[in-house]
Amino acid sequence: MVNLLWGSSSSGGSGINQYAIPRLGIDAFIGSLTLGGSIGFVSSTGSSKWTATSSSGVTLATQADLPDVTRVMITPRIGYVFVTGEHIAIWLRGGFTYFSSSVEEDIGNSTGGITRVKRTGSGTSLTLDPQLVILPVPHAGITFGPVLDIGLGGSLESDEAGAVTVDTNESTYGVGAGLLLYF
Repeated sequence: MVNLLWGSSSSGGSGINQYAIPRLGIDAFIGSLTLGGSIGFVSSTGSSKWTATSSSGVTLATQADLPDVTRVMITPRIGYVFVTGEHIAIWLRGGFTYFSSSVEEDIGNSTGGITRVKRTGSGTSLTLDPQLVILPVPHAGITFGPVLDIGLGGSLESDEAGAVTVDTNESTYGVGAGLLLYF
């Protein structure tokens, strides 16, 4: 598994919150205005093996390939910082998020064979990310606040049982936290 910072521990292709991929962000300050963004990346593949021995001494073994998963997320943003005290600030940030994902896996078919299935997806959202910034020491801080990803559109495609394309719209709402270093 290769991740930028940390990734989902799930290798499956469904039920994954695309917006929960941790990201590395960089912002430039122009006075109180900020321009920047963040990027996230997750890639995983592998196999699973297990062996069991019955009470009669028969050993059973199996091996299965895990799905090949690749996810990328890019979020350009603009922001404004309001300094409210010596160690506290409010950082209003917003922008657009684009994500893309690909999952390839082998699945059993009705004839007892194996079929390689590929599922891809992509989407965009309006991202609002206001943060409380606590600056306990010079040049370092902690950020904390709500994160709103308001879905603008997207699609899912699968070659399973013929080509299928579905329009989607994913939105998430949560709380984010981060570490801040500034120079």
